[in-house]
Amino acid sequence: MKTLIHYMFGTTLLFFVLLFQNANADIWVVETSDAGFAPADITGIQVGDTIRWVWIAGIHTTTSAIIPEGAQAWDSPLTAEIAVFDYIPVVSGTYHYVCTPHVQFGMIGSFTVMGPSDISELAEKQPVLISPNPFREKVTVYFNDNHQLYRELKIYDGNGTEVRKLSFSPKATLTTAEIQLGDLSPGLYIFKFLGDNNNVMHVKGIRE
Repeated sequence: MKTLIHYMFGTTLLFFVLLFQNANADIWVVETSDAGFAPADITGIQVGDTIRWVWIAGIHTTTSAIIPEGAQAWDSPLTAEIAVFDYIPVVSGTYHYVCTPHVQFGMIGSFTVMGPSDISELAEKQPVLISPNPFREKVTVYFNDNHQLYRELKIYDGNGTEVRKLSFSPKATLTTAEIQLGDLSPGLYIFKFLGDNNNVMHVKGIRE
């Protein structure tokens, strides 16, 4: 109990430190029920964001299993009495966690955290990247195609309906564009980038 109290105090202190460092940090919600963790796998998290497990039903835990070197381990019950647990990653990498009572039934999850350098390195390997993904209020688009200039973006929902159309003029080097998408409903979206010479790039995005 003493160790848990010390950990909770340290987590709370760290939260306020990061809050002042990154006022735009996102909160990623993982619902926890007898059906498992939802979503069970998340990518696009940035250092300083918050992963928030929210109890829905059952008696569960969120317990770190395999995490990056230097990251803080965690182990918290998720019940009607302890319905929310927050974790703020300060180390980039992939984190694997489990529900201790139900790990044998496959109740596992993971999330991948990227620092600024990780996002830049990933963007350099892909013509177009959106981050974070899944997203909530906004996404940043990273362009890195030295042979293609993308002039227009059309966003379609899961039914194929166009929900957004934007025009921009990125340069032929790594360029970013921030897009506000907080008005979109949760679900799957297709980002269709239209470039010179009728080039088309499709990127999937999820609005939580």
